[in-house]
Amino acid sequence: MRLIGQRVLVETVDQSQTELPSGLILIEDEVPRTVGRVAAIGPNVLEVNVDDVVVFPPRNRFNESYRRLEIDGAVHVIVDESELLGIWEPEGNA
Repeated sequence: MRLIGQRVLVETVDQSQTELPSGLILIEDEVPRTVGRVAAIGPNVLEVNVDDVVVFPPRNRFNESYRRLEIDGAVHVIVDESELLGIWEPEGNA
């Protein structure tokens, strides 16, 4: 998929897992967050790279759920880079 603008294609992570292969441990919170691996980026994305693990809110800035796409059996969403909350960096890389 070729994305446009500042869009990021994120492969979502099954949040029933408590520890991801990257070492990130998910903790249930009163405010749910969504975690995923960046699968592709648009040409104007500045801070995120493919394979980064990112955190983003469950709803976009218009208070809508993200569109879910199934690609090769995995669930993906398209998120604008400005809506990302952070990039997970393993210990020692932050």
